[in-house]
Amino acid sequence: YLFLLLNLTLFHYWFGTGESDWRHVLFLQNFAWPGSSLMPESWSLAVEEWFYLTIPLVLMLVHQVLGKSGTLTALYGLCGYIVLFTALRGWVALESTAPWDEGFRKVVVLRLDAIAWGGLAAWLLRFKGPWMATYVHIHAVLGSLLLLASGYWIYTGVLNTFETYAHKTVLFSATSAGVALLLPLLYTWHHGPRRWPWVTYSITRVSLYSYSLYLVHFSLVLPLLQTSAWAQPLSTLHLLVLYIVFSIAAAALVYHLFEKPMTNLRERW
Repeated sequence: YLFLLLNLTLFHYWFGTGESDWRHVLFLQNFAWPGSSLMPESWSLAVEEWFYLTIPLVLMLVHQVLGKSGTLTALYGLCGYIVLFTALRGWVALESTAPWDEGFRKVVVLRLDAIAWGGLAAWLLRFKGPWMATYVHIHAVLGSLLLLASGYWIYTGVLNTFETYAHKTVLFSATSAGVALLLPLLYTWHHGPRRWPWVTYSITRVSLYSYSLYLVHFSLVLPLLQTSAWAQPLSTLHLLVLYIVFSIAAAALVYHLFEKPMTNLRERW
């Protein structure tokens, strides 16, 4: 909401971008339709928030209908969630000619299965830990292969405006499953190699700043570099370095001055 307010006021005055859109207040800007020009990067935040709102309802429903233990309720609920929204995306792809990006990738009701894959990986780590640990490297190889295939698929298809039914359906599932299969390996790397403490520190810092980075890089840093006269003569490499440095610096400020104090209030209450 802080950045929504900034985009509606200060950033709009500075950069002249984005139209007023009240749907952002309730994360409805891209619920079942293409999003708006205001904070276009927030499409993924809307997916995230609606997952958080709906998954408890699904788990409650599964528990009431099946009467299973909490452990099985979570498993059946997550699997059912994945199947439901994957099937919905497949059905819409059959009936619609909407473009891959605005019509599928960024629409909430067609992407809710994405985070459920991570929930399923967490369930397996929690309740099938020994089995996951035994085959952790096999899972990582399979996950890497899926992500490489997804990247190649995007490069050869979507970037060349070749959008098939599979691009609008299977590609998303393959990407989510690939990331989920990498999580067991990453989970075992609790503190990283002791010989390289700076690696662990850097990853931890970027992880802590990631949400603020998500908000500042597109709404503030990118338009600042695009509209500033002093940045125009700079080379692409110099702009890239400035983009990274400015984004991390701004995100660190937002994290320490606003995000962390707000989360501290949440914990205290």
